[in-house]
Amino acid sequence: MLDNITYKRLKTIVLSLTISLFFSCEEEVNLAFSEINILEEKDAVVEINIPKAEGDDAICSSINSILGAYTNNALNIDSGNNVKGTFEETIAQFNSSYLKFRNQMNEEQQLELTPWEAGVDGEVTYQSNRVISIAMNTYLNTGGIHGTSKVSFLNFDASTGNQIQYNEFIKDKNELKKFLKLYFEKEVESISFDDFKLPETIGLNEEGVIILYNANEIPSYTDNLTEFIVPFDEIEHFLKTY
Repeated sequence: MLDNITYKRLKTIVLSLTISLFFSCEEEVNLAFSEINILEEKDAVVEINIPKAEGDDAICSSINSILGAYTNNALNIDSGNNVKGTFEETIAQFNSSYLKFRNQMNEEQQLELTPWEAGVDGEVTYQSNRVISIAMNTYLNTGGIHGTSKVSFLNFDASTGNQIQYNEFIKDKNELKKFLKLYFEKEVESISFDDFKLPETIGLNEEGVIILYNANEIPSYTDNLTEFIVPFDEIEHFLKTY
């Protein structure tokens, strides 16, 4: 567990803001989000910057619970640890794992060791009275030459706060797959797929549908993130709602 001094070094800054956006000819949506910012640099380096739905109702509670669980799981490197606690407890577990790893080394090795790093950044990319889309970017480096990063979209039913998978707002995955294969090959020159697959994660922003492939999702193509946006007017006939 963290001591009192360490707890004081955890900075949680809540920046109140009210998001009132118009999307896709929807009625005005009023849902308040603030931001949780935590930075811990005592031993390992951990940074959390994620949205927080403001309010005591079940919708906000559901959204915050899902965002919290995602963040805790992203910081958990030990499958045997319980990640249902607070962010501070999860950070303490991450820090403890780093110290345990470091203490197995001799003094010279410890001096050369780069502190572990972990981070979670979240952003509300889309909000209507039907769907809320939040991009979650995670980064982890536990001593390798390069860390690993991943972007996932968490999509929510705006009327309940429940998480929805992207196939729940898509009419026909097979038809969408055919469309996106042609669209992708047009957007990315000199590439053609024999076995095109939909990405693991799809999100929304005010421009359209975000098609995002994390590193290694596209075999033999790239080790980097690949992202493109299909405007709503080109893809809306594949969508149940947005």
